[in-house]
Amino acid sequence: MLRYLAALTVTCLFLITTAHAQPLDNSTRNKPEKPLSFWVYFDRTKSDWDIGEQEKVDTEIDRIGFGFAQKFNNHVKGGLFLGFSGLSQQDNPQGEIDQSGGHIGLLIQGLPYKGDRFMIDTGGSIAYNLVKGDQEAQEVETSWVEGLAYAKGIITLRPAILTIGGNYQYVSGSEKFKGAPLNQSNDINASDALSALAGIDIMVGGGTIGFHGEWGARNKFALVFARDF
Repeated sequence: MLRYLAALTVTCLFLITTAHAQPLDNSTRNKPEKPLSFWVYFDRTKSDWDIGEQEKVDTEIDRIGFGFAQKFNNHVKGGLFLGFSGLSQQDNPQGEIDQSGGHIGLLIQGLPYKGDRFMIDTGGSIAYNLVKGDQEAQEVETSWVEGLAYAKGIITLRPAILTIGGNYQYVSGSEKFKGAPLNQSNDINASDALSALAGIDIMVGGGTIGFHGEWGARNKFALVFARDF
């Protein structure tokens, strides 16, 4: 996992240091928006899953990846994201589990209101996740679909961009144990659904560095480096 984080850091520093500095005055506000957004991210999410008959299993997911979104019009963007994933559970009914794999997903963003300093952002994403690992002599495979719907307000106070809002999560999947002494499959669902969210993005050069958090059903911290083209 550390080599992925190192690669992410190098990529982000390259994007930022090669970007041309943008003046932080009123002239920037009048420039046309660029149609393509690109970002790299590292995040860690802790939440509770119901696995089979066991409720509220502590689940930690680390992700590192990249994404891009295309602007369709002044109010709608759509995009794709993908990367590496790691999953760990200390109190799984079958014992401690550590797995690694990947994820891929689609997202859509809508901006029903856009002002000079305030915007309303609504949207969602859906992602497929697959991780595998070994527990003693057994192979463990966990796959799940994660859906998110969100709504948030965005306040621009150059060079900072503040966000606050909430989201709703849907998790559905399965956990499979293969090999002696156990062959079984358990359903996975999220124990809770609602979370609050907040974040700050700092304009640096031609891009932004973002620090985002969630609290509630999902306890998450994300570091995001983004740039528009």
